[in-house]
Amino acid sequence: MDKTQNLDTTTANADRGGLGINPSDLSTLKDYLSRTKEAYSGREFPGCIAHATRALELDPKNMDALLARGMAYMSLHQSGRAHKDLSDLVELDPKNILAYSCLANVFVQLTDYSQARTCMEKAKDIKPDDSLLHFGAGTLCLLDGDMKAMRDNYFRGMILLLKEKFRAIRTNI
Repeated sequence: MDKTQNLDTTTANADRGGLGINPSDLSTLKDYLSRTKEAYSGREFPGCIAHATRALELDPKNMDALLARGMAYMSLHQSGRAHKDLSDLVELDPKNILAYSCLANVFVQLTDYSQARTCMEKAKDIKPDDSLLHFGAGTLCLLDGDMKAMRDNYFRGMILLLKEKFRAIRTNI
């Protein structure tokens, strides 16, 4: 689900009273989320954090705001805060591959490669045919010193990438 779809879901739930926020606050929430995205895209991470925090004051379980703020904290190397937001996001959405990938990056910042691998493995469990997740897991295995697992992940990633390429060629014929 992309961010636009998620915001549309947020709007629909608020209209039905499903979020526990006033529908009148919805435009404010949308505004904060828009500003959050804009600030993150402009690499204005403190602004992104401020806008996401305001959005979370209106809707404490807003997954877009948690993700953006967690990624902004990660970009500022505030690993503890990033870990909290991303962990909260995983609790809300246990199938969020991006949250697990970002958590893996937080653990890399902390040089805890074993935990980073665990997060990447969870992402691979959710989407086992994603070549990029296998390449990422291979790199984490290399950092963790596990050459066999690195080779296996890189090999699986290459196989998946080749399958994707062949599928694309077949559809263009």
